[in-house]
Amino acid sequence: MKLKRGIMYATILLMCLFIGACKDDSDDSNNPDVDIDTGLIVNGDFFSGTNGWQVVNYTSGATSAIVTDGRDSCLKLSHAGSSDWNAVGQEIRSILTPGRTYRVSLKYKVNSPDDEIALRLRFADTGLIWHSSPIADSLEGGFIINDNAWHELNDTFVCTNLLPSSSEPMFAIMFDYQTSGNAYIDDVAIKETTPQITELINNGTFSAGTNGWQIENFTSGASSTILSDGGNSYLMLQHAGNGDWNAIGQSVRSLLVVGNTYRISMKYKVNSPDEDISLRIRFADSGLIWHSSVISQNLDGSFVINDNAWHEVVGTFACTESLPQASEPMFTVMFDYQTSGTVCLDDISLAKISK
Repeated sequence: MKLKRGIMYATILLMCLFIGACKDDSDDSNNPDVDIDTGLIVNGDFFSGTNGWQVVNYTSGATSAIVTDGRDSCLKLSHAGSSDWNAVGQEIRSILTPGRTYRVSLKYKVNSPDDEIALRLRFADTGLIWHSSPIADSLEGGFIINDNAWHELNDTFVCTNLLPSSSEPMFAIMFDYQTSGNAYIDDVAIKETTPQITELINNGTFSAGTNGWQIENFTSGASSTILSDGGNSYLMLQHAGNGDWNAIGQSVRSLLVVGNTYRISMKYKVNSPDEDISLRIRFADSGLIWHSSVISQNLDGSFVINDNAWHEVVGTFACTESLPQASEPMFTVMFDYQTSGTVCLDDISLAKISK
C-alpha cells in the first residue's frame, strides 16, 4: 500500500512539473522585462538599469531611479517642486543618415498635481542642457495624459544635415521645469521607417552615358551631351533659340502596377535668358513627341529655378488604368520649345513607394 501511494505521489509531482513547464509565458505583464526591440536606442527598456543612458538631475529636488512597475523595469524621474528638472539622453546623431525617416516612441506614466506636464522629447547638446530642436509637435508635452496610467507617444522625423544639428547630437527626454510629481519612462525606441524604394529608371545617374535612354533632338538647334564634373556624370540639353526642343525618355508603363504609388525625383540646373522655362516631366508616346499626360503639377515647368545652380524636384502619382495611357507609355523629360539656353539633368528616379 505504501509503495502504491508513493508511486501515485510521484506521478502527481511529475504532472505538476510538466504543466508548469508548458505554461504560456506570452503575457508580458506577468514576466520580468521581456526583450524589447528599441532600434538605435541602447537599453531602451531599462532592463540593464541606466546602462547606455546619460542621466542628469539639475536641481536638488530632482531625482531619478530605476524602479519596477509590476515586474517590469522602468525609469522614474521625480520632482519635489515645479522648479525642478532632469533629463536622460543618448548620442544619436552619429548613427542617423540624412534623408532617412525615423520613428520615435516611448511609453510613459505621469502622476503630477500640475495641469500642464512638461515632458518633452528633443535633440539636445552633450550636457542635455540646451535642447532647442523639437523633433515633432506631438512630442512637445502637449499630448501628455496625467492619470497615473501607462500611455504611448510616437511620431516620425526626417533626418537632415541640420536635424539633429552638430551642436545638439543627443536624443533627450526632459522632465522639464514647471512640473512637479513623477514621470515614468519605458520602452524608448528610435527605428528607421524609410519607405523602401523599387527603382524603375535605368541609368538615372548617367554614369553609363546615355545607355537606357531614348534621346530625341527635334530641331537643328537642339543638342544633347554627357558632361562630367568632379567625376560625376550628367546630361546637358541645349537650345540655340527658343524655337528648339528636345526630350529624353524610357518606356515604363509595362513596369507600373495599377493602384501603386510612385515617387519621381530629378536634379536639374538651368541657365537661360528666358523667364518661363519649359522643363516638363510627363508621360509621352513612343516617339517622345506627344506628351499630353501631366503627372503632377509641380513637375510641369512652374517648379524651375533659373540660376545655373543645382536643384531638386520631387512629385508623386498613383498609377491608374488611364495614367499613363496606353498611347503614352514613356516616362519623359522635355526641354520644350519657347526656351533657349541649357538644362542639365541628373539623378532621375521613378520608384515604387512601399512601407
